[in-house]
Amino acid sequence: MLYDPIVPLPPELLDHLQARRDEVSTALDSLRACRQRVSEASDRLESARATDDYLDAFIGLLARAENGLDTAIGDADRVRARVTADGLRRLAAGARAEERRCREFSDRWVQKPLPHEEVRPLLTQMVSIVRHQLGRLASLEDLAARIEAAAPQVEGRFDRRALFERFTEPLRRRTEE
Repeated sequence: MLYDPIVPLPPELLDHLQARRDEVSTALDSLRACRQRVSEASDRLESARATDDYLDAFIGLLARAENGLDTAIGDADRVRARVTADGLRRLAAGARAEERRCREFSDRWVQKPLPHEEVRPLLTQMVSIVRHQLGRLASLEDLAARIEAAAPQVEGRFDRRALFERFTEPLRRRTEE
């Protein structure tokens, strides 16, 4: 078993995490603005409900990603490399899993003739923001690998018997005397 030491995150990786967090925050603001525009144009949308569901799903996903990145940044001075890398990998896996939903929404509600063509730029903007962020979040896998590679690998074993003997050794010496 490898021991996961507590080490500070290298500055270049911290900068990279902060840049990703800022991108996610900007995308969240953009999607929230899109939500406002969708509610104003709901009578011209073919399915306002599907659009709301799409926005809800991805605003939630990006909010969770933002929280995960905030946690990683907040713990930058005392990072457990494997734990942080695993968190980033979970974010990347979640983003890859949601790519299908993005494609399906685009195929079903955007990439077809619309009754009110004036809403197409709004729908296209939503899809492009989400698609871009999903790609960026999926690439957190690379950052996770870089974080693990930057951490020192310390070989350590947790041997219960040795630990028990270590604690009971003073008692044994006292009883032998």
